[in-house]
Amino acid sequence: MSLAVRTILGLVVVVALAAPAAAQKNTQKRYGDWTVVCNDQPPAGAPKCFMVQEMIDLKTKLKVFGVGIFYVDGQADPKIQINTTNKADPSKPLSLQIDNGPTLTTNFDGCNENVCRVLGNLNADLLDKMRRGTKANFTFVIKEIDKRLQLVGSLKGFSSALKSLDDVRKK
Repeated sequence: MSLAVRTILGLVVVVALAAPAAAQKNTQKRYGDWTVVCNDQPPAGAPKCFMVQEMIDLKTKLKVFGVGIFYVDGQADPKIQINTTNKADPSKPLSLQIDNGPTLTTNFDGCNENVCRVLGNLNADLLDKMRRGTKANFTFVIKEIDKRLQLVGSLKGFSSALKSLDDVRKK
């Protein structure tokens, strides 16, 4: 497993995935603070390749946040999946702000014992903002303390990683 670590607001941004299963061959390539992961034998319904950035709490060493972007066959726009800690309040929206631009909000799709998740489409306007941006501010509410948590993700390497995903999709 390869790791890229960067400290942001008391968190560590880690670009990594679990070690691949023995029968699968994963390849990983870093683009700035993003990693593109491709699996030559993805599980049924899973994309062959995706790009990811994750954040780990420095104190607990637990993953508190992750952003994954992938294409679905037959769809022009990529999907985004945002996983937060399962301590997020799914009744309150998650917000996204690229640099100092307008804040976008979306509802959680649900939570399980591990994560709360948002799944959506990345339209051309948001993709353009992410390509030109330097940071993505994600904000959500922690239900136990009813406080907003803001996490800052890096967009360094975003455009190159997305181009790599698109190139694989077109093959």
